[in-house]
Amino acid sequence: MIKVTRPPIPEVLKQYQSEWTKELMNLVKKYGGYDKIPDDEKKTAVNKYRHGDIKQAIEEMFHGKCVFCESIINASGDIHTEHFYPKSLYPQCTFEWRNLFPACKKCNDPKGNYDTYTYPMVNPERDDPEKCFVYRDVRIHPALDSPDFEKGQRTIEVCDLHRFELFRPIARILEQFYKTEKVLKETVSEYRPLKKDDAKIKRLSKIHDALENMKNLSADTEPYAGFLRYVLRNSPVVQETIGLINEHLEELELGKKFELY
Repeated sequence: MIKVTRPPIPEVLKQYQSEWTKELMNLVKKYGGYDKIPDDEKKTAVNKYRHGDIKQAIEEMFHGKCVFCESIINASGDIHTEHFYPKSLYPQCTFEWRNLFPACKKCNDPKGNYDTYTYPMVNPERDDPEKCFVYRDVRIHPALDSPDFEKGQRTIEVCDLHRFELFRPIARILEQFYKTEKVLKETVSEYRPLKKDDAKIKRLSKIHDALENMKNLSADTEPYAGFLRYVLRNSPVVQETIGLINEHLEELELGKKFELY
């Protein structure tokens, strides 16, 4: 998981949020609870958040990814509008823009009516998921030293982030990382004994290109970016080569230091 940056509220939601909420809450009051509203009336009142402009904004919010597992949703099913605080428990939040996120069916369904207010999970907008989680092999785990350990653990359990189908695509990223790490090691070994400046610059450029490629694969737009960022930050080889690149910025004609996301 990585942090989500929320775009501005869609104009239609901004305009009608109060009206739609009032209509829904009147039904809750009339029937004595959200679950007691007749299905046809509930559907009419609730499904306004599926307006095309709202749906598009939610889809674009996280680059077509699920906020929990970071899968590209079009590859794993339709984009679901996730209500972080479930509308069945907190109907007053049904049309709150900050309560809406894009999620895949595999994460959204098990979360269902889970009470995230009473039992908090990691909120990908308010919290910093990269401080809440660590990765061992291809599995996500709550960070033991995080004050949000319990929130992280709940998020993994409730959204089933240890489901087997996530392992294969993450394993492919790990395989690509190990191949790049091997190239970095070999290129550094070639670089060390060289005396000629042009030969050294050639090796440094190769190192820089490999690092840049890995960095691009960990961009916000990429699937499982949180996993790759963690691996890159915790690789001694990657950290050594970043230091080497930053020692030779002028020779490489780079305008600024190389940094990971």
